[in-house]
Amino acid sequence: DKSSKPDRCPHQMAPEIEARIVEMRRSHPGWGPRTILNKLRRELEGPPSRAAIYRCLVRHRLISPKPRRRRRDDYKRWERSRSMELWQIDVMASVLASGIGVSVVTGIDDHSRFCVIAKVVARATARLVCAALLEALSTHGIPEQILTDNGKVFTGRLG
Repeated sequence: DKSSKPDRCPHQMAPEIEARIVEMRRSHPGWGPRTILNKLRRELEGPPSRAAIYRCLVRHRLISPKPRRRRRDDYKRWERSRSMELWQIDVMASVLASGIGVSVVTGIDDHSRFCVIAKVVARATARLVCAALLEALSTHGIPEQILTDNGKVFTGRLG
């Protein structure tokens, strides 16, 4: 019965390097993996990665491991239950290939993700954005609600 343990691990950190990392941390408690890596780059040809240095410091209990950020399981993507309940409208600045700056008025139906507005305007003024919105309203009908961000064209802070 031969052991399944590998004979050697080519990626394992050399004991001398591990000892040097521990020594550096003990003599300079404020140094973290990044600083230790920068110092080792001056001493060694091929130093270990910052992650390997971090694992070494954790293994020797010289730093406490930070808990991994977990994805929220309770995150629920909100979406309206039917079409024409909510439109989401936004204005984005863009630059054409010719170098001319323009704004793009976009709007989607929240439930169906149908694009109700996609209009390029020279400048994002309240008048041009309202004209694009009125065009969409006359084409597709009037939704129950319209959601915008606090952009200047939507709050009246732009002429």
